[in-house]
Amino acid sequence: MMSLRVVTHLWNSLAPSAREDSLVLNQHSWLPGSAGEKSEVTDNEFQRIVKSLQLAPETIRELVSGLPDKSLTWKPSGTEFSILEHICHLRDIEKEGYAVRIEKLLTEVEPLLRDIDGNRLADERVYNRQNLRTALLEFTLARENNVRVLQCLTLDQLSRNGIFEKVGSVSLEGLMIMMSEHDQEHLKELTDLRGRLDIDQ
Repeated sequence: MMSLRVVTHLWNSLAPSAREDSLVLNQHSWLPGSAGEKSEVTDNEFQRIVKSLQLAPETIRELVSGLPDKSLTWKPSGTEFSILEHICHLRDIEKEGYAVRIEKLLTEVEPLLRDIDGNRLADERVYNRQNLRTALLEFTLARENNVRVLQCLTLDQLSRNGIFEKVGSVSLEGLMIMMSEHDQEHLKELTDLRGRLDIDQ
């Protein structure tokens, strides 16, 4: 099992670029009020966001590799995800959330972008009984498809907007930022969880 020291080293080796991207991304608000305005992101910043999204699956794969089955399904508490639940969540949000929202933003005028209750899906689909390798592969393929679409976008297309359920107006640029921040959140939680496995098991 990977030690906490090694896990921390792995995260620190990945985090600087992620933190740098986050600082850039947070300069461009995706909250209501930014929709309809011309995208403020530069081409270099856009490419950095896309690159961050492209690298996330491999980063996650490295982080969760080599763990026994009992570690994959271990939950620190009843309200926290296991490693397997994190991966299944990322897969479903990528396929049923972001892929659908990207398509709607590109093909419809101010579409409604449905929210997804990740906790409900985890319970209904019994994530902890699923196969990690399959879930990770499906997440990777879904992300690759989304990245291919995003790589072809023009900066003008980033200003296309819709109404995100429970949030408000959001642009395609904002959706990309949300995707990146979602990745970073789960990377941090997975890193913390992997470290806790050494302590609690």
